[in-house]
Amino acid sequence: MPDDITPKVLLEHMQGMQQGLTQEIRRVEGNLTEKILQLEQKVDSNEEKAEQRHSLVMVSLDNIDERLDTIETEELPKIKKVVGIA
Repeated sequence: MPDDITPKVLLEHMQGMQQGLTQEIRRVEGNLTEKILQLEQKVDSNEEKAEQRHSLVMVSLDNIDERLDTIETEELPKIKKVVGIA
């Protein structure tokens, strides 16, 4: 009977299935690795942007604080003097 499933035929079939699954696993792993690298790059880029924006905000706040100090120490006494408050 040529159509009989022999242990050899079964083994060859199972080995073929194993090879197919192994190739699919490697393909999926490669895709996942690529996606993870892309996400890491996006996170790094966003972190850099956030740090730059934070830096700009801090400089702006420092400038505002400096201007308020100037108003408080230089301008306000002049205004008080003109208005006659102190």
